[in-house]
Amino acid sequence: MFRTLFVIGLMCAAPLIFSQSIERQVFGTSGSSVQQGNHWIAFSLGEPIASQGAANGLILTQGFHQPEVRVQIDQLLLARAFLQGPYNNGIMNTQLSTLGYLPLTQPYHTAPWLYNGNEALVQVPANAVDWVLVELRSHPDTIVARRAGLLLNDGRIMDMDGQEGLRFSQVPPANYFLVIDHRNHMPVMTAQAVPVPSQQVYDLASTGGLQLYGGNASTIPLSGGNRGLVAGDINKNRQLKYSGSGNDRSLILQAIVNQTGSTSINTVINGYYHQDVNLNGQVRYSGAGNDAALIIQNLVNLTGNTSINTVFNSPVPQGIQK
Repeated sequence: MFRTLFVIGLMCAAPLIFSQSIERQVFGTSGSSVQQGNHWIAFSLGEPIASQGAANGLILTQGFHQPEVRVQIDQLLLARAFLQGPYNNGIMNTQLSTLGYLPLTQPYHTAPWLYNGNEALVQVPANAVDWVLVELRSHPDTIVARRAGLLLNDGRIMDMDGQEGLRFSQVPPANYFLVIDHRNHMPVMTAQAVPVPSQQVYDLASTGGLQLYGGNASTIPLSGGNRGLVAGDINKNRQLKYSGSGNDRSLILQAIVNQTGSTSINTVINGYYHQDVNLNGQVRYSGAGNDAALIIQNLVNLTGNTSINTVFNSPVPQGIQK
């Protein structure tokens, strides 16, 4: 006498990030099912399979029910980008890592990102530059998923397992606008939605790479035919501003005063700060290699205007979490 197994499930036409398995209910005198997270196994004890039929989403199986495992499959994203601040002749400096300032956990949990991801490292790689926040958007202003990754000195983005590329879970394969953001640089976004997952490395670092949203105005030209995220947006309001209300420059001096109590423009603080525009582990308002100078230089280069009241706006729209 065969045991009877009824299975009712929803078959998906396209592969999704979650498993493609069919929901099953087992009815029999012996057997069980186990579920933990995204993994699900059901089984029954009985004779070998005698027959199986399916129609309109209903599957009838007689006999032994083979185990089924539901497996989570992450979508792989490979991307490459440069930050203007630490860029130096085709590669980025790694002072934050070398000096031991780079944190083991992602720094984007505060405003304006409020990203609660738990990305963390056991050890910071020697070739790490800084953390970046990567977004997938279904529309230019609609965020579907975010992940923090580690930017390496050659522009590659590393996941927490030490492998190149970021793995997005709970995201169906589709075309997405790719956004790369940083603590004190302006974000960049692809001009068109790109397939995810893909084995292609989405190059946002070279002038011959992907077209960007807003065109050439969304990045700053670098040496060697490269381009980079624009440095200096310290308050992350998607504006580069040197003078007037809400400017970025004054935040550099404010950080120095807050940390040291000194109002001298020559005082320097060391560590991991948003005000460290060139990412050398120092916040410096005046003198050689100061952070404020890069803001005014960018305004001149991006707008052609030498006025200190000039403002440059990022072409990348503010993203809204879906």
